[in-house]
Amino acid sequence: MVDHAITQQGEFNLVGSRTKFVSGLTDSLGVKADDEIYNQGAIITTCTHDPPHYGIRAGKLKFIPNKVAVMSFAQVEIARVPTPIFLPFGFSL
Repeated sequence: MVDHAITQQGEFNLVGSRTKFVSGLTDSLGVKADDEIYNQGAIITTCTHDPPHYGIRAGKLKFIPNKVAVMSFAQVEIARVPTPIFLPFGFSL
């Protein structure tokens, strides 16, 4: 568990207040499972500043690189100010 981690995944930056990285393990058949990133208090953004100027703040986020991102209740945030734009959940392939 890492506090205040910044992870770059493709064009997105994931900033999490608490982050857990689970490396994919290889099973007995030699098939490697996917890496997984879990975040609490996550901000998904393309801004490269710390703290980011804008982004989508999610309570919880599960991210599997190059596959899927699933997040709980989220809100658009600009200049660290929450906006009235809410997303009940997020899912991306």
